[in-house]
Amino acid sequence: NTVRKYVRAAIRLATEHNLQILLLPVAPHAFRNAKKGKAAGRDQRRERILLWNDLLREECATSGGAGNGIYLLDYERDLRSPDESSPVGFVLNRAFNADYTHLNSAFLGHLEAALGRCIEEYGCRIELM
Repeated sequence: NTVRKYVRAAIRLATEHNLQILLLPVAPHAFRNAKKGKAAGRDQRRERILLWNDLLREECATSGGAGNGIYLLDYERDLRSPDESSPVGFVLNRAFNADYTHLNSAFLGHLEAALGRCIEEYGCRIELM
């Protein structure tokens, strides 16, 4: 699948070039009012984002983890807000929404915490950043 190829390509790059690669999840899709013809597309994106992130977590966990030079900074679940109208049961928490497409800087605390976990749990080397 695409996620497996993505992770394997990252591992190959990390190995060949002695790199540390930090992978980021895809942020949840923001809530928007239903508009004619667009609600179905948004629902599909939400489902695909959930699938991508779940497969990315799984693939990173089963591909040797930190021993291969790649690290998943997994903060995506911290950005969720429950929403019963969403097919996946959540949307992007409004506190992190910049413009319905991008995250604002409020998410940086979660990114920093994920980086801290990476350092503590896997020995991610911050001096390489």
